[in-house]
Amino acid sequence: MIRRRLAPLAIATAVSASFLGAAPASAAPAPSVQTVTCGAQTVTLDGVGTSYRLRGACGKVVVDGAGISVSMTSAKRLVVKGSNVTVKVARNAKSVSLSGTGATVRVGGSVTGLSTKASRSKVVVKKKLGTARIAGSGVKLRAGATKTVTIKGSANDVRVTKLRKLTVVGASNYVKVSKGTTKAKVRGAGNTVKIRRAR
Repeated sequence: MIRRRLAPLAIATAVSASFLGAAPASAAPAPSVQTVTCGAQTVTLDGVGTSYRLRGACGKVVVDGAGISVSMTSAKRLVVKGSNVTVKVARNAKSVSLSGTGATVRVGGSVTGLSTKASRSKVVVKKKLGTARIAGSGVKLRAGATKTVTIKGSANDVRVTKLRKLTVVGASNYVKVSKGTTKAKVRGAGNTVKIRRAR
């Protein structure tokens, strides 16, 4: 509704500008996607609002800056820094570490090890997750079958399909395990742990 009402005004403004000899303002161009070919060397990506597409199997990838968007097939080691960074890994990532704020990482395969000191971030692992260590606050983790999760922070939200071992030291954390048997040790105030036992 708002766009339709403003459309005649935009046209009138452009016509008036042409009569006055001034060029009408043009819309800002959409950000282009930069393509980078991975190899054995470390790939470092930074900037503000830049989009990257990585080709091939990547070794170590470091993502820094602000508002960066990255897509790749796989990575041996993924290091995410900066703020409001979005990373999509189509297959597997052996090691993933996060710091900074507002990062979102989605892995279509499995992750061997996850470590995060980030705040207000989200990690989604579609398949298996080995070890997860969460030391930040406001982190959301979603994963399939997971071996161990260690939380040392507050207000984190963890939901996994299966979990062998859980350690929580902090306050106001939420953990939900959909099925299986979990060995849990919880310390701190206001923590909620829901484990659905296998029948």
